[in-house]
Amino acid sequence: MHRAWMIQSISRQMLAALMCCMALLLGQALAANAEDGTLATSTSGLKISGFVDVSYTHNFNNPSDRVNPGRVFDTKHDDFTLHQTQLFFERAAVAGSDPLGRAGFGLRLVYGRDAEVMDPCAGATKDQFAFEEAYLTYALNEKLQAKLGKYVTLLGAEVIDNTGNFNISRSFLFGHAIPFTHNGLRLTYMPSDRFQMNIGVVNGWDEFVEQNNTKSLEWNVVLNLPGNISW
Repeated sequence: MHRAWMIQSISRQMLAALMCCMALLLGQALAANAEDGTLATSTSGLKISGFVDVSYTHNFNNPSDRVNPGRVFDTKHDDFTLHQTQLFFERAAVAGSDPLGRAGFGLRLVYGRDAEVMDPCAGATKDQFAFEEAYLTYALNEKLQAKLGKYVTLLGAEVIDNTGNFNISRSFLFGHAIPFTHNGLRLTYMPSDRFQMNIGVVNGWDEFVEQNNTKSLEWNVVLNLPGNISW
């Protein structure tokens, strides 16, 4: 528990620092749109979204311990579950503007049982509140952007947020074969709508604080073809 508490404490401090940077960027964006003593948020670039995800799960095998073995988020039999209450704050980084205008951020706050699974810090203390994502972005130019902080993985076909997943539940591979999130630095190169490449240096799987002296390398290439086909 002592180690878990230390990881939790360090993560909260680092996320607090990221949130302070995000608050400064948001304040600059809002102030830039102030006119005649009023504050105009519609053109600040800030986007706010969210959802509530609640489910009822029944296992027809009726396990005596009420646990669905091997599952990821739908682990409880005969149970109503608040999986996620989520708020997402985002401001896109825009190339070609002033230095502060080139900077953006993303902050995804989650409350619910899913937080215990996807967040190592929350899981260590059974905390149902988690920062699914907390990152800063910077547009180096019109085609290249940097992202620093905590963000979801590039791996896999499924996602954490139920609103973007094609299954109500998740596959075994999603829960046991890939990480949920990374902490590190990612570069995204997108010369056109057809082609995108990501490469980054990150801590180990779902690790806010690195547990060894070796970093991991992440990368992918995306090719969008005509007819809504992606490779």
